[in-house]
Amino acid sequence: MSAKHGISLFCGALIYFVASPGTAQPLAETLKQAYAHSLEIAQERQKLRATKAQVGRAIAGAEPTITVDAEESRGKDVVTGGTPLENSLLRSSVPRSSYDVVLDQPLFRSGRTPAEVSGAIDSVRAAAFKLSAAEQDALLQAAKDYVDLLRDRNDAVEARKSADLAATILKGVQERLGKQDASQFDILTAQATWEEAAADADNAQSKLIDTEQQFERDVGAPASNLSIPILPAILPASEAEAISLTNGNPEIQYAEFSARASKEDVRVARSAGRPSVELEATIRDHQGAVFAQEREQVRSVSFKLHVPVFSGGLVRAQVEEKEALFAGAEDAIAIARADNEMKARTAFRQMHVFDAVWQRYHASVQSRQDLVTGEGRLFALGEASKEDVLTAQRNLVEAERNENRAMHDRLITQFNLIRAIGHMTLDQFGVDTDDPDLSISARKLILDGISVPFVR
Repeated sequence: MSAKHGISLFCGALIYFVASPGTAQPLAETLKQAYAHSLEIAQERQKLRATKAQVGRAIAGAEPTITVDAEESRGKDVVTGGTPLENSLLRSSVPRSSYDVVLDQPLFRSGRTPAEVSGAIDSVRAAAFKLSAAEQDALLQAAKDYVDLLRDRNDAVEARKSADLAATILKGVQERLGKQDASQFDILTAQATWEEAAADADNAQSKLIDTEQQFERDVGAPASNLSIPILPAILPASEAEAISLTNGNPEIQYAEFSARASKEDVRVARSAGRPSVELEATIRDHQGAVFAQEREQVRSVSFKLHVPVFSGGLVRAQVEEKEALFAGAEDAIAIARADNEMKARTAFRQMHVFDAVWQRYHASVQSRQDLVTGEGRLFALGEASKEDVLTAQRNLVEAERNENRAMHDRLITQFNLIRAIGHMTLDQFGVDTDDPDLSISARKLILDGISVPFVR
């Protein structure tokens, strides 16, 4: 799509959404505030950082380790039963010291190292896409809150206007009753109409209060004057295109990378039952004795072969567990794909349904405006009453309210469609993602420089 939906949306919203006077708060500013305020985004960001640490831990499993143990002491041994000279010597303080330096370098791990590192990297990418999904969910909710509030503010104004017109009509009927120009039935009808309109206005005001509170909860600040939202020209032109674009949805990519990480976990589990080889170099220096200074020095290099022979079924159980998790992760890809395709298909169809609904209400508003004009002319000619003019005006207000709601529903389905294809992002709505006030985004995740060690 594109431009066609964007232009028609703008024109419709321009006519039927009445923006508040004064400096308006654009949708982009609301999305920016919601992004910075979202607790879910902050939580997923911390999880991403924690997951990135797994890469370093996986690489460290193949790096050399050096262990140093040192001891320095001075002791006195007291022994009786010997000659005076021997007892004197044994009571003297004898210094003792020792240190051990051991270097371990894994040489072969039956494929465990590349599996652990690759799995860790895939886990980081999965966490990044999960963060991206949390971002888009928060922005979608903020966009809906924005449009909800714009609708309810306009509806509260129009509902009060309708109630005022109904009150004026009731007053006119009461005046006609005094002139014997109206019946009691006319009074009851006008009274009931006014009471219903007044109750509707109160309900609209109550709903507006709830909507304002919801906006503040999700965005983190009360709303100021709202402006007409203009959506980016990124909507697909066909249902097939909408479904194909869901491949970029972060939920699907999260499921795909999670499955890849799970597959590497199977390889890691299998390697636990296979041989490994490591190099060990030792430097040892021990000195200290009772009667004479003795010193032990060791310099050695050895190769260690570790071959698991029997584990009581532990390795097999771990492999089976990881294989089951991998199978579930692959199923999750199909589920995520089907779910997002359904959302895209539903949103695309609803968008066109609500577009047709809005067009009908738009035609109704035009007809009601013509009726108001016609009643005004008849009133000037004495062929219509003041009540006829007021009734026509009230019917026009109600038609505009219906059109306002239809435009809202149309906007909501477009937001849902943008989310389903994975484009509910700050940059799509004109927010600078390099703004230092915004926290890091999943799109800026950098894994460059990470390489798998030579140890296999």
